[in-house]
Amino acid sequence: MPPEPRPGAEPVARPAAVVALAVLLLVEAVAVAGAAAVGVPSVVTGGRPAVAGFVVLCALGVAAALVASARSFWRGSSRARGPAATWQLLQGATALTLLQAGVLRPVAWAALAVAAAVLALVVTRPAPPPRTL
Repeated sequence: MPPEPRPGAEPVARPAAVVALAVLLLVEAVAVAGAAAVGVPSVVTGGRPAVAGFVVLCALGVAAALVASARSFWRGSSRARGPAATWQLLQGATALTLLQAGVLRPVAWAALAVAAAVLALVVTRPAPPPRTL
């Protein structure tokens, strides 16, 4: 949600890199929340509900952090660079592990591609919006 414009102020145009970064972070948040939803039945019917519940809660926490990062970037703040970059590195390492194990290859490739794209967007500074004279 964009910030409320001040009365008499012109709307701020966001660079395409910031929009792409926020969208990719939100896609990741939805994917992580979906993975958490898949684990919910294990909490109820599994043999170790405490472990499954912990994993589900951690996944929901990561999804919340990704949403917060996307909102921060959308508002123009760079405070979310650290958490976003950390998650991309962890996601990339997990994707590489899955690729080496030969498990879930399409998912691993997709996760690795998104992690690389988001990490590249996080570490580059977007171009400032054009000035009006």
